[in-house]
Amino acid sequence: MSSKNSLATKLASLQGVQVLVVDDDFDSGNMYTSLLKSLDATVVTVTSVKEAVETLNWLTPNILVCETGLLGDEGYILVKKLRSIEVDTGKHVPAIATTALPAKNLNLILEVGFAGYLLKPFDPEKLVIMIKQILTSMIRQLLR
Repeated sequence: MSSKNSLATKLASLQGVQVLVVDDDFDSGNMYTSLLKSLDATVVTVTSVKEAVETLNWLTPNILVCETGLLGDEGYILVKKLRSIEVDTGKHVPAIATTALPAKNLNLILEVGFAGYLLKPFDPEKLVIMIKQILTSMIRQLLR
């Protein structure tokens, strides 16, 4: 049995979850996409903040996964777009950062508006767990 099938067996389905992956590294983007699709998520992958902002004009994902190395000042543009979606539609789109940044920069990721971050290299299972935790937390807040 392949490790992907083993992981898929351990983790519940992400069926009905739309994920926007933003990563300019082909291998990383492909790994996230393959993993999430194996758990029945609908995944759109783009390679730049500009593409992500354009995609957000026609797609409102349940969650966004973004490599912070792409961000620079554009990260603020992406987070602003996510917040404008929230104002316009009432739908909160949480974002997870993937990063190789030094630990001293991690608070900035949260200050900018990301719901969480994963330090590279990380076990892909941690990404799935974080997505599920964030979405579960959102559902609990809605039910209050």
